[in-house]
Amino acid sequence: MNLKTHIEQYLNYLKSENKSIKTLENYQHYLMRFWNWGKARQVSDITDTLIKKYKQYLSNFRDEKGKKLKKVTQNYHLIALRNFFRYLESLGTRVLDAKEVKLDRHEKWQVGYLDHKELKRLLKAADGKDLRSLRDRAILHILFSCGLRVSELCSLDKKQIDLDKGKIELKMKDGSRVIPLTNPAKKALADYLNKMSNKDKALFIRLPKGNKINFIKSNDLRLTPRSIQRIVKKYATKAGILKKVTPHLLRHTCGTFLFRKGKDLEEVQNLLGHASLMTTKVYKKAKKQ
Repeated sequence: MNLKTHIEQYLNYLKSENKSIKTLENYQHYLMRFWNWGKARQVSDITDTLIKKYKQYLSNFRDEKGKKLKKVTQNYHLIALRNFFRYLESLGTRVLDAKEVKLDRHEKWQVGYLDHKELKRLLKAADGKDLRSLRDRAILHILFSCGLRVSELCSLDKKQIDLDKGKIELKMKDGSRVIPLTNPAKKALADYLNKMSNKDKALFIRLPKGNKINFIKSNDLRLTPRSIQRIVKKYATKAGILKKVTPHLLRHTCGTFLFRKGKDLEEVQNLLGHASLMTTKVYKKAKKQ
């Protein structure tokens, strides 16, 4: 079996483990870049010397615009290889020890996040009683308390929300990921859903201008990731937060706060849907900053 077939089998394994679509896309991108590099065609071709050459390739890589890969992105490529090698080892396939794939530590791998005061101000910024404010407040609470990726939030349908049981069930390619709702998030969602009369299946949708509840007719009212980014930026500005606040920063904040609450590594990994524990550990380090 050649290396590409092993990679394809590993990606299928990740699908069976209910990894997020974004995680699967990233792993496919990172591992196929290694394959397309073309220095290894069999698992037996992979040596510590080859990995050092690959690291040099990543360091020298430039995209079509001449832009370099950030150190953290180079490390993501290497983490994907590590986990791939561990998978092969678990099947009894002889492969280079994953410990031989050393990450570049010259650049600090840090996570930005909001502190308690900033977060409190942000969540209070959408303080209106109109439908738009209720929608936006629910969005802010879900991004923070559930740690959703913006793509996951945009794809939510109403039927995935269970307020009685206090959970969200995320649709995955081969299963689901259940995320508990905090009491503030449940209240924000309930307030929004009680006022939102539209029959669209999407949870978060575009609204007409003003505070009207008479919706425009459209085949697709679902908010886009760009719309969510604008909403987050709007309330961060209103809250007087000087940091660049994005949906992903709220995901970082969620991961950091979970560790501060005493959650263990695997709990946080499962909640955030990380394929690699190495990714989750970044938040554990951030809580000490």
